[in-house]
Amino acid sequence: MLEELGEAALFEAWLGGPRTAEGVHAPGRVSGRVLLLRSSEALLGDHLQPSEYLGAICDLVGEIGRFAVRRATERDAEQVREALAAAMAVQSALLSLGSHAPRGLHKKGDALRSAVRKMETLLYELSLVERSGRVREAPPEVPGEPSQTSGDGGGEMEP
Repeated sequence: MLEELGEAALFEAWLGGPRTAEGVHAPGRVSGRVLLLRSSEALLGDHLQPSEYLGAICDLVGEIGRFAVRRATERDAEQVREALAAAMAVQSALLSLGSHAPRGLHKKGDALRSAVRKMETLLYELSLVERSGRVREAPPEVPGEPSQTSGDGGGEMEP
């Protein structure tokens, strides 16, 4: 439970939540994305054990990856780059632990490596789209969401 709460606090801070949070600025970021340190008050204070913190920060990369996918659909390459930089910072920190990493963390490490690879692919595909000059005029409609042009504001969908 604490690991999940830790992940939520880490993601909130990374998105730009508590500005007083004590953390490490993600590489390549100017506007203030942070990766909270375990001792940060914004991260449950002293209630989070090191292994729970490491698990939470690994899970954070999955959330950052989902954020990157949403930003990629809007063709926001800068935000995808920032997400990738944060994920790579976490990956690098975990690799530096070597044999000192808690048992069981290798399972999360596999998911972390996969998330980093997916973000690299997203960024590559975005660069191909940008170089091709293709531009999307309007976002596609999502099935199940009411059309924005309906004008009635009723919220019910027609059959």
